Amino acid sequence: MRTLIILRGSPASGKSTWVKEMGLENYTLSADSIRLLVESPIIVADKNHRVISQKNDNYVWQLLFELLEKRMSRGEFVIIDATHSRSSDFSRYNKLCERYRYRRYFVDFSDVSLEECKRRNLQREDYKRVPENVIDKMYSRLRTQGKTSGWVKVDKNNFWNEVGMKLLDLNHYERVNVFGDIHGCYDPLKEYFEKYPFNENEMYIFCGDYIDRGLQNKETLEFLMSISNRKNVLFLEGNHEKWINYYSLDEIENIKSNTFLKKTMVEILDLDKKALRAFYRKIGQIAYFKFGKITYLISHGGISYLPDELQLIATEQFINGVGDYNVDIDNIYTENTMTNLVMQIHGHRNTYEIDDVNRKSYNLEGKVEFGGYLKVLQLNKEEIPTLIKIKNNNYGSQEVDDEVKECKTKIINEIPMIEQLRNSRDIKETVLDNNISSFNFTHNAFYNKNWNELTCKARGLFINTNTNKVVARGYEKFFNVNERRDTELEHLIVKFKDKITCYKKENGYLGIMSWVNGELFVASKSTNKGDFAEWFRNIYENSNINKQQLEYFLEKNDVSLTFEVIDIEHDPHIIQYNESKLVLLDIIHNDYEFKKEPYEKVQELAKLINCECKTIYKEFDNVREFHKWYLENTDEDDMSKKDIEGVVIECSGIMTKLKFPYYNFWKSMRKVKEQVLRRNNVKLSGLYNATSNYFYAWLKKQDEETLRKDIITLRNMFYKYIKEKQII
Repeated sequence: MRTLIILRGSPASGKSTWVKEMGLENYTLSADSIRLLVESPIIVADKNHRVISQKNDNYVWQLLFELLEKRMSRGEFVIIDATHSRSSDFSRYNKLCERYRYRRYFVDFSDVSLEECKRRNLQREDYKRVPENVIDKMYSRLRTQGKTSGWVKVDKNNFWNEVGMKLLDLNHYERVNVFGDIHGCYDPLKEYFEKYPFNENEMYIFCGDYIDRGLQNKETLEFLMSISNRKNVLFLEGNHEKWINYYSLDEIENIKSNTFLKKTMVEILDLDKKALRAFYRKIGQIAYFKFGKITYLISHGGISYLPDELQLIATEQFINGVGDYNVDIDNIYTENTMTNLVMQIHGHRNTYEIDDVNRKSYNLEGKVEFGGYLKVLQLNKEEIPTLIKIKNNNYGSQEVDDEVKECKTKIINEIPMIEQLRNSRDIKETVLDNNISSFNFTHNAFYNKNWNELTCKARGLFINTNTNKVVARGYEKFFNVNERRDTELEHLIVKFKDKITCYKKENGYLGIMSWVNGELFVASKSTNKGDFAEWFRNIYENSNINKQQLEYFLEKNDVSLTFEVIDIEHDPHIIQYNESKLVLLDIIHNDYEFKKEPYEKVQELAKLINCECKTIYKEFDNVREFHKWYLENTDEDDMSKKDIEGVVIECSGIMTKLKFPYYNFWKSMRKVKEQVLRRNNVKLSGLYNATSNYFYAWLKKQDEETLRKDIITLRNMFYKYIKEKQII
């Protein structure tokens, strides 16, 4: 946590030894250690052994302060091991301590006698010895120069009792009220205090995230500031409070939140910045106290277990929580503290919408800013805690609160869609026969990720340019999990409200069928012409599909059928199949707005036309089960799924994709194969496991004719080779 300890004492007074004995080496920045990083020991004229060079001191201290600020920006517990013999040595840390709100302590080793320091110096390794006149000089400074104000002396023999986290006793209060995230939602906060009036005999602890997203940021701050001087009120810091600090200090350039800049800041412009600074200075890091027979630990983000010394946890981890946003921190903490009586309370993240109080980690994040609940946990001495939930009826639309917004090109209803498509430089039109044009995003849009409502829509969109009617279409562009901000797992888990269905993703290319101008329209990618469309048609014509029933269905319904086209002869991909085939994927309405029939209708049609249908790979009733499965199936070392590309995940109107490790690995190896064939440089850092390195070495030995083979053939040849050679 935000604590800076500087050691003060002559060389050989025992500072480094004390650090080692205390087990604090990982939390210590040592000037001598950095000197040895900058330059190894050197030979000097007046010594018969090497010594630590002092000539780089300006750079050494510059580097030490850079490292120190890095750690302080995260709120880490830091020790500085140096002599600090002058008063001015203390003051050089003051600005950083003020900026990052650090407590300042020093441990004094000047009680070790001059003679003892010199004796120990002689016993040091040769390169660590310092001249005796240096010890004399340092010792004289320690005796004559006092420290600057603001620094608290700590007894080195009683260190943790003086610096360690103190357990508060709140048993003189009748009740403790713990508030979850507020996010600028004043109405439910006001309602709580109307129902449970402020009481001097009760304690009030707020978990953080007081602003942003909600509609009443000013009112919320005014209320919280009005009670901030009460002795029975404690505010903890959330991840949104730093924007208040930067704003109050006129450091707008440090604010990375669009929500604060465009929304919250506008609301609070007439609040006094000096008062905001004073409020921010009152905000603490954690609450650690005993109430009744139970010990409680309260932070904003929540941690995964209780360490021996809370001071050694960086404040950043208390604020942002341990692990990714989608980690089930409550379940992890409960499992890790089965024999521990310390109960955790936090806000910040509630991916799995935990709402019970019969566990060891209470989650008070209730999505209040999106029409959810302000959660308040009332702690009672002799009873189990009571969870109070107050619905927020004053809220705006839900949006992803991020630093980088995706480009959004709005569809304008007054302008015909075909004109909007033609006016976009990221969409190309391909003119076909019979007044049909296809519209698809360009290579530039793909490689530069210029995704918006138009470019996502223009993905195999076939339009009659005379009537502006969609005559055939595929899917709108959808993305892999974690490919974009809005498909990051943490956001998907929040959006997934219904049963989560994962469909097996076959490894071929997309085929589209529709009924256009009285005949079957067969297309792939952006055209009904060319090799891919022809291969698709040939597989269809040579299949056992009931063509009469299929074509009758298309003639009577204004829809397109999408297929996965598996062509082992002309277009083998990554996954090996025994035969070419078609797999019916979906029934999609021929409309600009994407709409498809339910899976049950697809199954019925597949049975009717005697065609293989896409299959459900996994289903999940809740996001917790899905998240566990996701983690198990994204381990890059798990190459067990050799017969599947991945899954298409559908839930709450959202479609996204997940590719499994085996597919991803051999897709990357296909790229390596092409680079070897073209004699381009291969990025060796991308060869992240043994198989990739052996495969690359094997490729380099192959002739050009072999390298031109598809990746499935090469993979089989390679596996045969390593089996014969018993390499892996």
